[in-house]
Amino acid sequence: MMKNVALKFVTALAVLGAPLTASAKIYLDSVKDPLPLVEVSIVIPRGANNSDLKNFAAASIVDFVLESGTKARTKQELNDQLSAFGANMSMSIGTEFSYLNVSFPYLENKNYEDLFKILTEAFREPRFDKATFELAKKKLRSATLSMLDNDMSLARSMVWDWQFFKAYGRRPMTIEDIDTVALSEVQAFYNDKLLAAPDAWVGLVSPPQVKDKFAGLVAALLKKQGAVSEGEHLAPMINDRKAPKKVAPSKTFLVIDKKDRTQNVFAINTLVTSEISASNEFDFRFANYLLIGARFGSVFYDVIRHQNGFSYNVTPFDNRLMGVPSFGFVTNPVAARAIDAYKTIGDLVENYYENSAEGFGKFDDKFWTSRLQSYKYSEIMGRSSEVKKLMRRKLVVLGEISPAYYKSEPNSWKVDKKDVLSTFTGLYDKSQVVAAAIGDGASLESLVKLNFPGYQVIKIPYQDTISSKIYK
Repeated sequence: MMKNVALKFVTALAVLGAPLTASAKIYLDSVKDPLPLVEVSIVIPRGANNSDLKNFAAASIVDFVLESGTKARTKQELNDQLSAFGANMSMSIGTEFSYLNVSFPYLENKNYEDLFKILTEAFREPRFDKATFELAKKKLRSATLSMLDNDMSLARSMVWDWQFFKAYGRRPMTIEDIDTVALSEVQAFYNDKLLAAPDAWVGLVSPPQVKDKFAGLVAALLKKQGAVSEGEHLAPMINDRKAPKKVAPSKTFLVIDKKDRTQNVFAINTLVTSEISASNEFDFRFANYLLIGARFGSVFYDVIRHQNGFSYNVTPFDNRLMGVPSFGFVTNPVAARAIDAYKTIGDLVENYYENSAEGFGKFDDKFWTSRLQSYKYSEIMGRSSEVKKLMRRKLVVLGEISPAYYKSEPNSWKVDKKDVLSTFTGLYDKSQVVAAAIGDGASLESLVKLNFPGYQVIKIPYQDTISSKIYK
């Protein structure tokens, strides 16, 4: 009996679409869901930074090439044929990983053989011709230029990009790279790096009967796909990450000059240059939860939005950059109240980041107890269904949470104030801190120097944020 053949098929079909080496592994993690929908979430451990690319545009342009059809089918033909099955597929290339997603409704009496052939073709045989490539370059240029109009996104990306540049010695993709990238570079990245990745992780959500429905259909297709390992894969897929450069802790503030804004945008992120051990992962995460992760119940959200009404939006940064722990937040205070807003934000950064003992010392026992309980509830909710658990296992694969943290039981967690404070303080003291503000450059520069002493201030015209000229 061919147990779970269909699951293997959906995995092998959508992941690589090319023969793998004998040692290749496709880690298949599947859960049953009664809804008549098949959803495939695929992670390939190849991205722009771990593929030896000279030009990051070669990776960024792949998304636009894949949406342009295949060697045999135009974009319209491909979309029409996928639409006949209600199917959607998308792919994105990240710094370390590439993500491919496929979904389609499952109907008991429908034949899906043609859909599988179309999906196979879409990923094995993208349309790498000159006309498609030139159009993809235009789309990428438009997408890059559009970043200049979204201040929240621009502030986030500038902080990340600057930290990436300083920590790893490589600048991100810029507008100039689009003009110099060659079609051969894109093809080489896709065929030699992405499709040839040795491993892949696949999360599959589907009705219980799917595996038996497609068992006989796909047996032949699996012969070239390498080994499939079914079950939970609780380990990061990338273990040979390039460590950040051993640079001294630093504090940089990017003032992005963009006049006539009704709102400023402020962003700050801390890139930790020492790894978090399994023993202090909870302390790090809980400390960040207290300050910004709890959203409505967090200190920064409460002070900036509820107590002062400076901003409607106060959101946390992600907790990882290239596998390295990080923490910070983004907010958009109204420009008319910038003087008071930047003083308040500066005080928050000083009291809770710079001098953590002072800020955390203000929390009484009731606060610690209530926030720990809400943190436990949020973690329990994140594990409340098999599908949610699958998505958490995906975070383990990406290296965003440790296997030990995934396996830990929230109800067993206890908080030690001293441990939380010493972990948070120790990590911050060894960090690269980058902040950014978008608004009128002259007024922001004076506010930054007044409220963020000790930061190196760099002023950048907003048009230059997508240019290579700022990375010297």
